Amino acid sequence: SSGINAEYGCLNSESKRSILLMGDSNTKEVNFGVGSGKVGASYPGKRVKAARVEEINPEACVGYQNIFLQCGTNDLRCKYVTGRPYIEQLVGTLQKKIQTIQQLSPSANIFVVAVLPSRIRAMNEHIKFYNYLVDRMILE
Repeated sequence: SSGINAEYGCLNSESKRSILLMGDSNTKEVNFGVGSGKVGASYPGKRVKAARVEEINPEACVGYQNIFLQCGTNDLRCKYVTGRPYIEQLVGTLQKKIQTIQQLSPSANIFVVAVLPSRIRAMNEHIKFYNYLVDRMILE
């Protein structure tokens, strides 16, 4: 069995190495499948675009054993950030998305990838605070 559920287009829970990568454009070069430059057949999965935290789709995570969330960069651009309360609210939205994923897929492993640094100094302050809050959220 390939682990593919044809009806839903996702992987069944028996596929312990299945991966769903949900992320922004920083993840666009990740390709699944067989061959050069691909994650490989031993890690079946797919990438789902989520340009912003609000776009994380918990339903798309159903059927995957390992879920990687890598987004937040676009939310932390200077034109959106109005202050620390905005970033705290953003992390709150992320936490709700994770809780929904846990409810829909209780046996899945969820990994939150830190937002990578930017060349823009002011944006890096936002990124540091966001990553700090995400770390604290995960430890609680």
